[in-house]
Amino acid sequence: MPTAGANDTMWVTGVLGPIRLWRNKYSLHHGAVTSKEEKMALEAQITPQKALEDQKHYEM
Repeated sequence: MPTAGANDTMWVTGVLGPIRLWRNKYSLHHGAVTSKEEKMALEAQITPQKALEDQKHYEM
């Protein structure tokens, strides 16, 4: 694992809660959720196609 400073990573909302990711194209498009209402509004916008596309990032 390469050494990193605080500016190389960022907090985002993961499947199970907040996580720290490397600052890259993927993490810049997945910001932190600040409230339950915001999370519910984001989930209401998810289409089946978007869910499948996002799931690819979690496959091993």
